Amino acid sequence: LKAVVVVIGVIFIAHSLKVNVANMLAGLGIGAMAFAFAAKDTLANFFGSLMIVLDRPFDIGDYINVDGLDGIVEEVGFHSTRIRSFQDSMISIPNGQLANLNINNFGRRRSRRTDIGLGVEYDTKPELIQTYCDKIKEIIKSKSWLKQDQFLVYFHSFGDFSLNIQIRVYIMTNDFDVECDHRHEL
Repeated sequence: LKAVVVVIGVIFIAHSLKVNVANMLAGLGIGAMAFAFAAKDTLANFFGSLMIVLDRPFDIGDYINVDGLDGIVEEVGFHSTRIRSFQDSMISIPNGQLANLNINNFGRRRSRRTDIGLGVEYDTKPELIQTYCDKIKEIIKSKSWLKQDQFLVYFHSFGDFSLNIQIRVYIMTNDFDVECDHRHEL
């Protein structure tokens, strides 16, 4: 309120001194608009950085996908976020733009889905296929690192050379190396 009173007072004083106030206000308006356009990207990046810091959609070291780009977050700066791609290139995305994109954070997964296909010979009897699937279920239930409430073992399809059984399990890890070890063990 004080600032408004001071501005109005300056305008009246300038008017009484025969200064063309309309031209001065128009010039200030154009200057303010030019400044606003020039600072638009900087302000967008600043507020984008602020949103990334407050929302924390990812942390440094997380594996993310942003607008079709995959990589590991290496740095979150004032202006941009840097992501190391799996081709070892550095991707820099302005934070103002990043704050408006869909971010898929694979680094915050609680488990990793693994699909395994197994084939059995065409002359295998249906009872034997069922026994085979039941034994695989027992193996899955014996592994504490697999989600016990969410797995599938079933006959899937008739392949070119085999009857195909589909296995879908969820490995309770967020680490890719651990996932590979468990998948190998399974």
